[in-house]
Amino acid sequence: MAATAAGGTGSSSVAAGGTAPQHALGKKAVVVGSGPAGALTAMLLAKQGFKVDVFERLAPLVDDKGNVLASIGSRSYNILLSERAIDAMDAAGADLSGFDIPRLTQGMRHKLKGGPREGRSSMPPGRLRLANRGTLAGALVQQCLARHPGCVQFHFEQELNMIDTNSGIAFFRPVGSAAQGASMASRSSISSAVGSETSAGGAAVLLQAPPEALTGERTPASADALASYPFDLLVGADGASSLVRQVLQRQDAELSVQVTRDNMEFRTAVLGQADEFLPEGSSAVGTFQTWSNSKLRASLIGSSAGDGQLRCVFILPEGLHATLQTAEDIERYLADALPSLPEAAIKRAGPQLAAAPISNGGTIVRCSKLYSRRVVLVGDAAHSVFPALGQGANSALEGAATLATVLQEVGVGDIQAALAEYSRRWLPNALAVAELTEGGLGNNARAFAPNLKLAQIISQFVLHKLLPFLVPVPAFMQMNSTTMSYATILKRTKREMVIFKAALVAAAAAMLAFIARHFARPALAALGLA
Repeated sequence: MAATAAGGTGSSSVAAGGTAPQHALGKKAVVVGSGPAGALTAMLLAKQGFKVDVFERLAPLVDDKGNVLASIGSRSYNILLSERAIDAMDAAGADLSGFDIPRLTQGMRHKLKGGPREGRSSMPPGRLRLANRGTLAGALVQQCLARHPGCVQFHFEQELNMIDTNSGIAFFRPVGSAAQGASMASRSSISSAVGSETSAGGAAVLLQAPPEALTGERTPASADALASYPFDLLVGADGASSLVRQVLQRQDAELSVQVTRDNMEFRTAVLGQADEFLPEGSSAVGTFQTWSNSKLRASLIGSSAGDGQLRCVFILPEGLHATLQTAEDIERYLADALPSLPEAAIKRAGPQLAAAPISNGGTIVRCSKLYSRRVVLVGDAAHSVFPALGQGANSALEGAATLATVLQEVGVGDIQAALAEYSRRWLPNALAVAELTEGGLGNNARAFAPNLKLAQIISQFVLHKLLPFLVPVPAFMQMNSTTMSYATILKRTKREMVIFKAALVAAAAAMLAFIARHFARPALAALGLA
């Protein structure tokens, strides 16, 4: 039987390298969705001995050598990768050193008014990297093909049509150019063309998948023709609007889904070289920069990867972008809302923003369970979140690693039992990261309001610096670390808030008592009333 995967998650406890567990040999997997979560899931399953087929509705973007640069169409923006994502990719054996995924070198929160290079520098703790989402997806696809050439095959422009969970068969139909027989698929029998070579320094260098890895395997030339694939396991990693999840909802009454959309919207633009907005001598590579206007609830958030270009999202309340229809409209608004932006940068951004589509600020997806029979959900299909805390890709990749770990620990002899354990183990974290991003600092719509949560975090962090042996680091600041699960972070942040509120009440009571003792009583005595 085959295993169909529409994206997935794994656990960082799966060691990189090594031989595939014997219990997974002969099993087949199909992955629906070739974004970062889907590609990483394919790697993790292939490592365990699965034969994996990955299906993607969109066409791949390839360079003149045939290498996949991205497999997610136009959904290409920069994301921050934390230890959670890095550990998950290490578990799969993904070597991203040769790709444009630099370390975060500098963070800057710019002044609303002042010089273009003025602001507060800050660096989030932990190992952090910056990656364009398309670059990351393409890198993982290439690594998957190069490391598992005989086990993984990618099928582009293939849309899920139906899932027969009783028989374990998934049906796909060609879309786009594939409907005319012009699609590309990766060939899985290219082991002789892929391997390792030794660099001048003597280190082993993994070759990228060669051009012939994306050729030839034609799909049915008619949009009405369906291709069927049997599966032992089907993984849905096809995004927040997951078709796999929709199919499962129709077939499983126990699976309920709650969707919440943010009431902020954004457009994207390249502002220029990142070091134009940093102190003299700063590097343009690996930066994260923000401008914000709390009164207008407007913010510009940018990051730069290897080319040093600051790629930004311009975030405004819902409906406001639609009123800024021309480049001149946008330039005037930027000049008024974010006066520290240089005029030259505003002139560059205006035409780009006017031409860019307006996108929703984020979607939260909460599921009551993450599996049904031999089908499982991972990544955004299982738990999409708002982007404000930068946990979307990180939680997706960590979840993929959790799935792989559970399959390895429980075994694939009883897929149903393994998927039930994955859901039991990962769902509390999926729900926790959704709650963390929706409340307090995570919701763009409320991020500029007076925020008790922010006051609590700052107060506790200051006390931790003064009394590290007594006051712990705020749990919220452990978000990018693998030392604490999302569920634990949520539990501790709630407890810390209770303590903070109790301290505020106690301080207020003490202040009232002080005022009563030193001012109210003498005043009443002078009046003969006390």
